[in-house]
Amino acid sequence: MEVELWQIGIILIFLGILLTFLGILSSSTQKRTRVEAGFVGFIGPIPIGFATSKEMLYLALIISVIGIIILLLYLKLFLP
Repeated sequence: MEVELWQIGIILIFLGILLTFLGILSSSTQKRTRVEAGFVGFIGPIPIGFATSKEMLYLALIISVIGIIILLLYLKLFLP
């Protein structure tokens, strides 16, 4: 049986949903939790970021820069 790439993608999506659900359940048993969120988007080459704290904003920016580097490497290596 050969597994195709789209099947792996579907499995990863469901695994992410499951992990999110389990995280919500495990944090609901604790009395006090601290939730932080962050978002980074790009309008052309200009990054726009929103976050609940400076640390979360820095983390979101770092993750987005890593994503852009991976995208550029992919475009350079695999596309003619």
